[in-house]
Amino acid sequence: MSTDMSIDTTEVPTFPLVDVWVDADGSADIAINGRCFTVRAGNVDDAVAQSVQLIAERAAQPVGRAVLVTTTDPDGDWRLVISPDGTVREAPTTARATERQPRPQRIAPAQLPDDSTVAAPEQAQEEPAPLAQEQVHEHSRARGGQHDEELAVQAAPQAPTEVALPDEPVVQPTVIDLTASAGPVPTPGATARRVPVPAAVSVDAPQPDTSAFSRLPKAKPVEAPESVRSRRSARRGGSQSAAQPEPAPAALPPRPSTAGTAAQTAARTPTLDDLMRSNDVQAPAAPAQQGWQGALRQLSSGRLALQPGRHELELRALIEKVRRPLEGPRTIVVANPKGGGTKTTTIYCLAATLGVHRGGGVLAWDNNETRGTLGWRAERSDHTRTAIDLLRDLEQLRAGGLRVGDLDRYVRQQFSSHFGILASDENPASSALIDGEVFMALHRPLAQTYRILLIDTGNNMRASNWQAALNVADQLVIASTAREDTAQSAAWLIDGLRAAGKEEIVANAVTVLTANPQKGRAQRKADEELNQRLYRHFRSATREVVTVPHDSALVGGGPINMELLQDGTREAWLRAAAAVVSGL
Repeated sequence: MSTDMSIDTTEVPTFPLVDVWVDADGSADIAINGRCFTVRAGNVDDAVAQSVQLIAERAAQPVGRAVLVTTTDPDGDWRLVISPDGTVREAPTTARATERQPRPQRIAPAQLPDDSTVAAPEQAQEEPAPLAQEQVHEHSRARGGQHDEELAVQAAPQAPTEVALPDEPVVQPTVIDLTASAGPVPTPGATARRVPVPAAVSVDAPQPDTSAFSRLPKAKPVEAPESVRSRRSARRGGSQSAAQPEPAPAALPPRPSTAGTAAQTAARTPTLDDLMRSNDVQAPAAPAQQGWQGALRQLSSGRLALQPGRHELELRALIEKVRRPLEGPRTIVVANPKGGGTKTTTIYCLAATLGVHRGGGVLAWDNNETRGTLGWRAERSDHTRTAIDLLRDLEQLRAGGLRVGDLDRYVRQQFSSHFGILASDENPASSALIDGEVFMALHRPLAQTYRILLIDTGNNMRASNWQAALNVADQLVIASTAREDTAQSAAWLIDGLRAAGKEEIVANAVTVLTANPQKGRAQRKADEELNQRLYRHFRSATREVVTVPHDSALVGGGPINMELLQDGTREAWLRAAAAVVSGL
């Protein structure tokens, strides 16, 4: 269906040229003086609403007045006038036809690149056909002065005597996809060539407006000037024709009021996250704390803030791995069936490293059946309560709602390392025994109050509490010294777990090998060969192997002070902690 395609140029100038094509699938193409846009919406109404809003912002507001719009939708061709505030009315049915721009070439969504930026093709389209000089002067006379002619020249500075825009490289249209979460991506405009608009049909039989644009909210009709109404009356044959009611024009509020459009507008509204992501300036790295760079910084009282060296940067990267966020509480089990296999030392040093770099929320739990030594390696505490005492009071604590602070009287805080220790039974006269049922009764509340649990197991793989610990483990750590007997015990543990169907937890395990003390040259060579052989074996059986150097500060058997360890030892435990967290 077609309607009158001419307009009254005394009321609405023909500059800028605006053409819209709306398809039944909810997409629309818009050309504004050669600049092309594509809208993709869920339906025709939303595409119309978004097109009107875009024209008001991109065409009417820059020139400060209403603009003439030629539209084509599934119901036919239409002439509208869109004001800067988004109000829509029917164009006056008068005068001469204008020329339409060609419809922009559209890109299918599947052809768009990832960043929604469309590259310009190598060949340009046909040069735009300039308006005739008579048309330019007629435009100036219709406005009645010099003002609008100057406005047209300002809008097209490269063509001062023509309304048409200058030649530009042809690019694909800007795509405004309302069916996706991303907003419009601005791209340069495309040069358009004007083509004649079909001649107007008879005004004696006006056709009802059934287009998608007619379904916009209706506003108070906007009366044409008296001169226009007089000409219409004379052309329609007197009072009888003039008595026919004028069709009510449509209007659009400044912002579309439909629920779908409101949701789409909200989806395109920038948020705080968008603002923060737009700041691509990286925070400067902290100055060097170690090495000669750190020493110079200390000697200069901070005036020489040198950048950290490669080694310090590697350590900082390991710390970031240790601080990786976890999706809930995690349980780490340290095991080796042989006594003296460095299980207790391993669990203490891992817990201390995790506590320092993760800021707390870490508990080391001695899960021996009767008595373990983890409590003896801890800093001195003002109480001697153990897991047995916690088990005895657990029901009472649960009745009041278990909180982290409620466990302070049972946990031995290691304040310098930001973690706690739940010791095993230390009463030599006690007959209490931790079995699998007791372990689970304690594990549930502890996992609710701590982010990371490190469990020190006993030496009996067949004990029910040992088996229960393996069943809840998120990560297995196999501890061993670089000795034949302890390494063979660790290998036997791996074989037993595989036979019991625990292949997955073994494959994800981390092996921590503690080196022997340095001795003579011959012994060092033998130890080096043993270390390499053990490394190859456990590297093929577990996910990662970390070798920790021998440190005399860990040998005495008394309370462990991480500050007394050598730098190389602390770095090795940092590597071990990073390897463990990577598997959680």
